[in-house]
Amino acid sequence: MPDPTDDLYRSTARLLDTAERLTDVDLAAPSRLPGWTRRHLLTHVSRSADSRRRMLDAARAGAVGRQYPSEEHRAAEIEAGSGRPAGEIRRDLRESLELLRSAVAGHPPDRWDEPGEWLGVGLRPVRRVVPSMVREIEYHHVDLGAEYEPADWPAEFVDGQLSSGGRVDGEPSRRTAPHRRRGGPDAADRHRRGGHGER
Repeated sequence: MPDPTDDLYRSTARLLDTAERLTDVDLAAPSRLPGWTRRHLLTHVSRSADSRRRMLDAARAGAVGRQYPSEEHRAAEIEAGSGRPAGEIRRDLRESLELLRSAVAGHPPDRWDEPGEWLGVGLRPVRRVVPSMVREIEYHHVDLGAEYEPADWPAEFVDGQLSSGGRVDGEPSRRTAPHRRRGGPDAADRHRRGGHGER
Protein backbone atom coordinates (compact mmCIF):
# COMPACT_ATOMS: atom_id res chain seq x y z
CA MET A 1 0.00 0.00 0.00
CA PRO A 2 1.17 3.62 -0.43
CA ASP A 3 3.13 5.18 2.39
CA PRO A 4 0.36 5.80 4.95
CA THR A 5 2.28 8.36 6.98
CA ASP A 6 2.15 11.29 4.54
CA ASP A 7 -1.37 12.66 5.13
CA LEU A 8 -1.22 11.78 8.81
CA TYR A 9 2.10 13.59 9.24
CA ARG A 10 0.84 16.75 7.55
CA SER A 11 -2.44 16.82 9.49
CA THR A 12 -0.75 16.26 12.85
CA ALA A 13 1.87 18.91 12.11
CA ARG A 14 -0.80 21.50 11.38
CA LEU A 15 -2.77 20.68 14.53
CA LEU A 16 0.33 20.70 16.73
CA ASP A 17 1.34 24.08 15.34
CA THR A 18 -2.09 25.48 16.25
CA ALA A 19 -2.04 23.93 19.72
CA GLU A 20 1.38 25.35 20.50
CA ARG A 21 0.17 28.86 19.61
CA LEU A 22 -2.82 28.70 21.96
CA THR A 23 -2.29 30.30 25.36
CA ASP A 24 -3.48 28.73 28.60
CA VAL A 25 -6.45 31.12 28.54
CA ASP A 26 -7.19 30.14 24.92
CA LEU A 27 -7.28 26.45 25.83
CA ALA A 28 -9.79 27.05 28.61
CA ALA A 29 -12.20 28.76 26.20
CA PRO A 30 -15.14 26.94 24.60
CA SER A 31 -14.56 24.99 21.41
CA ARG A 32 -17.13 24.90 18.63
CA LEU A 33 -18.52 21.66 20.04
CA PRO A 34 -21.30 22.36 22.56
CA GLY A 35 -20.23 21.59 26.11
CA TRP A 36 -16.55 21.11 25.29
CA THR A 37 -13.67 23.47 25.93
CA ARG A 38 -10.58 23.35 23.76
CA ARG A 39 -9.01 21.30 26.55
CA HIS A 40 -11.74 18.67 26.11
CA LEU A 41 -11.22 18.65 22.37
CA LEU A 42 -7.44 18.23 22.43
CA THR A 43 -7.75 15.56 25.12
CA HIS A 44 -10.20 13.73 22.86
CA VAL A 45 -7.78 13.84 19.94
CA SER A 46 -4.98 12.51 22.16
CA ARG A 47 -7.09 9.59 23.35
CA SER A 48 -8.25 8.92 19.79
CA ALA A 49 -4.62 8.61 18.73
CA ASP A 50 -3.89 6.27 21.64
CA SER A 51 -6.91 4.12 20.81
CA ARG A 52 -5.71 3.58 17.26
CA ARG A 53 -2.14 2.88 18.35
CA ARG A 54 -3.45 0.18 20.70
CA MET A 55 -5.15 -1.58 17.81
CA LEU A 56 -2.02 -1.40 15.67
CA ASP A 57 0.11 -2.75 18.53
CA ALA A 58 -2.28 -5.66 18.99
CA ALA A 59 -2.48 -6.41 15.27
CA ARG A 60 1.30 -6.47 15.06
CA ALA A 61 1.31 -9.07 17.86
CA GLY A 62 -1.35 -11.19 16.16
CA ALA A 63 -4.14 -10.17 18.55
CA VAL A 64 -7.36 -8.17 18.21
CA GLY A 65 -7.05 -4.83 19.94
CA ARG A 66 -10.01 -3.00 21.38
CA GLN A 67 -10.26 0.71 20.66
CA TYR A 68 -11.95 1.55 23.99
CA PRO A 69 -13.38 -0.62 26.77
CA SER A 70 -16.70 1.23 26.45
CA GLU A 71 -18.34 4.50 25.46
CA GLU A 72 -18.49 5.42 29.15
CA HIS A 73 -14.77 4.80 29.61
CA ARG A 74 -14.00 6.96 26.59
CA ALA A 75 -16.15 9.84 27.91
CA ALA A 76 -14.65 9.57 31.41
CA GLU A 77 -11.10 9.77 30.03
CA ILE A 78 -11.92 12.92 28.12
CA GLU A 79 -13.60 14.58 31.08
CA ALA A 80 -10.78 13.71 33.46
CA GLY A 81 -8.10 14.77 31.02
CA SER A 82 -9.70 18.13 30.31
CA GLY A 83 -8.94 19.28 33.86
CA ARG A 84 -5.17 19.05 33.48
CA PRO A 85 -2.86 22.07 33.16
CA ALA A 86 -2.64 23.45 29.63
CA GLY A 87 1.03 22.56 29.27
CA GLU A 88 0.31 18.95 30.12
CA ILE A 89 -2.51 18.82 27.58
CA ARG A 90 -0.25 20.17 24.84
CA ARG A 91 2.54 17.74 25.74
CA ASP A 92 0.09 14.83 25.83
CA LEU A 93 -1.22 15.76 22.38
CA ARG A 94 2.27 15.95 20.91
CA GLU A 95 3.38 12.65 22.43
CA SER A 96 0.21 10.76 21.53
CA LEU A 97 0.33 11.89 17.91
CA GLU A 98 4.04 11.18 17.59
CA LEU A 99 3.61 7.67 19.02
CA LEU A 100 0.78 6.99 16.59
CA ARG A 101 2.83 8.20 13.64
CA SER A 102 5.68 5.92 14.70
CA ALA A 103 3.31 2.96 15.05
CA VAL A 104 1.89 3.62 11.58
CA ALA A 105 5.34 4.02 10.02
CA GLY A 106 6.54 0.77 11.58
CA HIS A 107 3.44 -1.33 10.98
CA PRO A 108 4.21 -4.50 8.99
CA PRO A 109 2.85 -4.26 5.43
CA ASP A 110 1.19 -7.68 5.71
CA ARG A 111 -0.78 -6.75 8.84
CA TRP A 112 -2.90 -3.83 7.65
CA ASP A 113 -5.90 -6.11 7.07
CA GLU A 114 -5.80 -7.55 10.60
CA PRO A 115 -8.98 -6.74 12.57
CA GLY A 116 -9.39 -4.32 15.42
CA GLU A 117 -12.49 -3.85 17.55
CA TRP A 118 -13.71 -0.32 16.82
CA LEU A 119 -16.08 1.41 19.21
CA GLY A 120 -19.52 1.61 17.65
CA VAL A 121 -18.86 -0.54 14.60
CA GLY A 122 -17.15 -3.72 15.82
CA LEU A 123 -14.44 -5.60 13.93
CA ARG A 124 -12.86 -3.68 11.06
CA PRO A 125 -9.37 -3.83 9.48
CA VAL A 126 -6.72 -1.71 11.15
CA ARG A 127 -5.93 -0.09 7.80
CA ARG A 128 -8.79 2.24 8.76
CA VAL A 129 -6.52 3.73 11.44
CA VAL A 130 -4.84 6.23 9.15
CA PRO A 131 -7.77 7.68 7.17
CA SER A 132 -10.01 7.76 10.23
CA MET A 133 -7.37 9.61 12.28
CA VAL A 134 -6.78 12.10 9.49
CA ARG A 135 -10.53 12.80 9.44
CA GLU A 136 -10.56 13.09 13.23
CA ILE A 137 -7.74 15.61 13.20
CA GLU A 138 -8.99 17.69 10.29
CA TYR A 139 -12.57 18.04 11.54
CA HIS A 140 -11.59 18.68 15.14
CA HIS A 141 -8.89 21.15 14.11
CA VAL A 142 -11.75 23.25 12.72
CA ASP A 143 -13.78 22.59 15.88
CA LEU A 144 -11.07 24.28 17.94
CA GLY A 145 -12.21 27.62 16.53
CA ALA A 146 -8.60 28.76 16.34
CA GLU A 147 -8.29 30.22 12.83
CA TYR A 148 -8.15 26.87 11.04
CA GLU A 149 -11.22 26.62 8.85
CA PRO A 150 -12.61 24.21 6.25
CA ALA A 151 -11.17 26.47 3.57
CA ASP A 152 -7.75 25.44 4.90
CA TRP A 153 -8.36 21.75 4.31
CA PRO A 154 -6.13 20.20 1.63
CA ALA A 155 -7.98 19.70 -1.65
CA GLU A 156 -7.36 15.95 -1.60
CA PHE A 157 -8.95 15.70 1.85
CA VAL A 158 -12.06 17.58 0.74
CA ASP A 159 -12.32 15.51 -2.43
CA GLY A 160 -12.06 12.31 -0.39
CA GLN A 161 -14.76 13.42 2.03
CA LEU A 162 -17.15 14.46 -0.73
CA SER A 163 -16.79 11.07 -2.40
CA SER A 164 -16.93 8.98 0.77
CA GLY A 165 -20.63 9.29 1.50
CA GLY A 166 -20.12 10.82 4.92
CA ARG A 167 -17.96 10.47 7.97
CA VAL A 168 -17.84 7.19 9.87
CA ASP A 169 -15.65 8.02 12.86
CA GLY A 170 -15.63 10.27 15.85
CA GLU A 171 -18.07 12.74 17.27
CA PRO A 172 -19.82 14.79 14.60
CA SER A 173 -18.52 18.31 14.13
CA ARG A 174 -21.93 19.82 14.61
CA ARG A 175 -20.95 23.40 13.91
CA THR A 176 -18.47 23.26 11.07
CA ALA A 177 -19.61 24.18 7.59
CA PRO A 178 -16.97 24.01 4.86
CA HIS A 179 -17.24 25.76 1.55
CA ARG A 180 -18.53 23.83 -1.41
CA ARG A 181 -16.21 22.70 -4.16
CA ARG A 182 -17.15 22.14 -7.76
CA GLY A 183 -20.84 22.24 -6.89
CA GLY A 184 -20.61 19.18 -4.64
CA PRO A 185 -22.47 18.68 -1.36
CA ASP A 186 -21.22 20.31 1.81
CA ALA A 187 -18.60 18.02 3.33
CA ALA A 188 -19.45 18.83 6.94
CA ASP A 189 -23.15 18.32 6.32
CA ARG A 190 -22.35 14.86 4.97
CA HIS A 191 -20.08 14.29 7.94
CA ARG A 192 -22.94 15.17 10.30
CA ARG A 193 -25.30 12.80 8.51
CA GLY A 194 -22.75 10.00 8.53
CA GLY A 195 -23.48 8.99 12.11
CA HIS A 196 -21.09 7.48 14.64
CA GLY A 197 -18.47 4.86 14.00
CA GLU A 198 -14.82 4.68 15.01
CA ARG A 199 -14.15 7.24 17.71
